Amino acid sequence: MKTQDFEAIGRTLLPNLPGFAVKGCLLFARPVRHLLRGACFDDSSFDTNLFFVHAFVQPLYVPFDTVALNLGWRLGGAAHRWDAKDPELIDKLRDGMRGAVMPFLLQVSTPLDLVETARRLNWLGDVRVRESVAYSLARAGNAGEAMEALEDLVKGIDPTSEWQRQMADQAEGLRNLLDKDPAGAQSQLDEWENQTIHHLRLEKYR
Repeated sequence: MKTQDFEAIGRTLLPNLPGFAVKGCLLFARPVRHLLRGACFDDSSFDTNLFFVHAFVQPLYVPFDTVALNLGWRLGGAAHRWDAKDPELIDKLRDGMRGAVMPFLLQVSTPLDLVETARRLNWLGDVRVRESVAYSLARAGNAGEAMEALEDLVKGIDPTSEWQRQMADQAEGLRNLLDKDPAGAQSQLDEWENQTIHHLRLEKYR
């Protein structure tokens, strides 16, 4: 499956998803502010006609260059693949979006919603989810709780992993800002959000 194929599927689904937009492999709620909420189509290496659909929420104030799928799940189940040749594909995807994806996305519309959802669904075993929760607490202005979460995040990183060490350095920097300059911390989160939106090329959907 090519990007244009996924975009065509997304556009077919749009009439049933008011307030959504399509860009490439992404079908997402707009405006894009603080959180990117939607579905991501991803091809399968087993068959060119098969693909996955990920329902996800991504906090944009956590700096990232690509779409992150840590907060979400695969529609239909982890091993489920959708078949582009299935004559009922659009109907099945429409039902899946209405029945599972939309209710989930409607529950996660603010940074604090993200925190609550991650905790309720026991997703905190993933270090990226813990990072998202800590930054979301900071974004929501819960400085004390955010500082504790950032400290726990730093303590729990794998020191042998370069990317986790970088994560820890960044988290420690945010923690220091929250402690000494809360307004500066919000400015930093704004800057990171702008960077992530730029990397994802979603500026016009803000």
